[in-house]
Amino acid sequence: MGNYRSGNKYRVAIGLETSLGSGNTHSTGGTTPTLSVRWEDLTVMPVKLELSPDRQMIDTNYKTGTSQATAYEQVQGVTDGTFTLSGKLSLDYEILLKAMFHQTPGVGEDFAFTDTPPTAKSLVMMKVWDDAVVGSKYKVDIAKGCAVDSLVITGRSKEAIEFTLTGRLTDHQREIEQIITGSDPGLTFPDVVQFGDTAYSGNFGETNRLTEFSLTLTNVYIDDTKRYTNSRSRLRDIIIRQEGELNLKGLFKQETTELNPMDDIGVDMQLWESITLVSGTSYWVIDFYALVTAFDSADPDRDLFESNVTMKAIASDGVENSVSIQKY
Repeated sequence: MGNYRSGNKYRVAIGLETSLGSGNTHSTGGTTPTLSVRWEDLTVMPVKLELSPDRQMIDTNYKTGTSQATAYEQVQGVTDGTFTLSGKLSLDYEILLKAMFHQTPGVGEDFAFTDTPPTAKSLVMMKVWDDAVVGSKYKVDIAKGCAVDSLVITGRSKEAIEFTLTGRLTDHQREIEQIITGSDPGLTFPDVVQFGDTAYSGNFGETNRLTEFSLTLTNVYIDDTKRYTNSRSRLRDIIIRQEGELNLKGLFKQETTELNPMDDIGVDMQLWESITLVSGTSYWVIDFYALVTAFDSADPDRDLFESNVTMKAIASDGVENSVSIQKY
């Protein structure tokens, strides 16, 4: 294809950075540490990565002496940009949970929202092209300082579970040579999670059957003036709040708990929703302590009525974690 690029000719590699915007995944430590990017610190995915760099423009309000636009009417301001990582979910993608929850739990510990916001972590994300590798140098498009705004996990009957990870970046370069040390895992194709293997235990519809769900987890940071301060690039990310929303759809039953929706919306009824994502012998258990925010009852014409409930995650007496995910 000459010098053209094909969307089918790259793999995604992402990992936690040693510091915001460094682009490195490993540090030897000490007073003069050696920084590097290692394959063992990266998760390789055959998914889609979209990078959208931006530069804020500042109006100068200069009198330019012409009725036509000129380059003097604006100057470059701060750097900014967004990323979107999306694809079919594999339970091998633990990096998604580490990036969203900003945690690295030990054995037997959970990823969880807690009373104290976590210290924000950032990612380096790369499109690794299939060009010939010379001396551990790979041709990549790279995004540094990637801070996760949200992780969305969705499932629908008869389909595979999907994920979308979105957020902000500090720097982006294309077609650069990046040294990545260690053993290259190559292009891998992990098992995807199928909705048909999902287990549900909750309070709505048939209480153990779903036709669809959508889990949205969100990080809320300090505002941009405090993230940038006197700098043209984002200097820091401090999380002030973490939020969760869960939408469930299933078949409506007459003996359900949804008979008094006007009374139930916004009231803590101590509802606990659990969804288990299964792939082979591995599984993630999603526990969600719920406060109902909306019921929807669309007319199905000649089909069966659905239970359609939207909830937000809340902490309460005796509930330390409004959202938690256990990985087995």
